[in-house]
Amino acid sequence: MENGANLWAHYSWKFIGAFIRRIGRTTAVAVGGGLVIIQIASSSGYIQINWQRIHRDTEKAVRMVKAAEKQVTRNKSNAQQLASAVTREVSKNGVVASAFVVGILFAIW
Repeated sequence: MENGANLWAHYSWKFIGAFIRRIGRTTAVAVGGGLVIIQIASSSGYIQINWQRIHRDTEKAVRMVKAAEKQVTRNKSNAQQLASAVTREVSKNGVVASAFVVGILFAIW
């Protein structure tokens, strides 16, 4: 019975993999073809692209990414300060800290 189940699972996963590959290829062709069609329509004059708006939106996205990077850096330094404070307190109160850890372990287990 187990061999039959393993064989069934093997072919099921093989089918799923082939299906997902086919969907991926179809999606890639559709997206790529759409981009080519848009480029041809743009160069033929059917589509007018507002490059100033694209530039403005790109600059806005860059500013947002830079602000997010600053926030991450700020949070990282806060986490480092918190970790050093916790380490300092644990070193001062080793018995209480070890009892706390053992209590947590008992609660989890």
